Amino acid sequence: MKVLELKTKQIIEVNDSYGARLIEQNKAILPPVSPKMEKEPRKKGGA
Repeated sequence: MKVLELKTKQIIEVNDSYGARLIEQNKAILPPVSPKMEKEPRKKGGA
Protein backbone atom coordinates (compact mmCIF):
# COMPACT_ATOMS: atom_id res chain seq x y z
CA MET A 1 0.00 0.00 0.00
CA LYS A 2 1.24 3.48 -0.79
CA VAL A 3 0.70 6.26 1.75
CA LEU A 4 1.70 9.90 1.91
CA GLU A 5 3.71 10.36 5.09
CA LEU A 6 2.74 13.74 6.53
CA LYS A 7 6.01 14.31 8.41
CA THR A 8 8.26 13.98 5.36
CA LYS A 9 5.66 14.69 2.62
CA GLN A 10 6.85 11.60 0.74
CA ILE A 11 4.89 8.71 -0.71
CA ILE A 12 6.15 5.47 0.78
CA GLU A 13 5.31 1.81 0.16
CA VAL A 14 4.38 0.00 3.37
CA ASN A 15 2.66 -3.16 4.56
CA ASP A 16 -1.16 -2.85 4.57
CA SER A 17 -1.50 -3.20 8.34
CA TYR A 18 1.29 -0.68 9.00
CA GLY A 19 -0.25 1.76 6.53
CA ALA A 20 -3.62 1.43 8.23
CA ARG A 21 -1.97 2.12 11.60
CA LEU A 22 -0.24 5.26 10.26
CA ILE A 23 -3.55 6.51 8.85
CA GLU A 24 -5.38 5.85 12.14
CA GLN A 25 -2.69 7.77 14.04
CA ASN A 26 -2.94 10.70 11.59
CA LYS A 27 0.69 10.24 10.57
CA ALA A 28 -0.15 9.45 6.94
CA ILE A 29 -2.94 9.74 4.39
CA LEU A 30 -3.75 7.98 1.16
CA PRO A 31 -1.92 9.76 -1.66
CA PRO A 32 -3.91 11.70 -4.26
CA VAL A 33 -4.61 9.75 -7.45
CA SER A 34 -2.30 10.81 -10.26
CA PRO A 35 -2.52 9.83 -13.94
CA LYS A 36 0.81 8.01 -13.59
CA MET A 37 -0.56 5.78 -10.83
CA GLU A 38 -3.66 4.92 -12.87
CA LYS A 39 -1.52 3.53 -15.70
CA GLU A 40 0.17 0.98 -13.43
CA PRO A 41 -1.49 -2.43 -13.63
CA ARG A 42 -3.34 -3.39 -10.48
CA LYS A 43 -1.98 -6.39 -8.66
CA LYS A 44 -4.44 -9.17 -8.00
CA GLY A 45 -3.85 -10.17 -4.40
CA GLY A 46 -5.15 -13.16 -2.54
CA ALA A 47 -6.40 -13.16 1.02
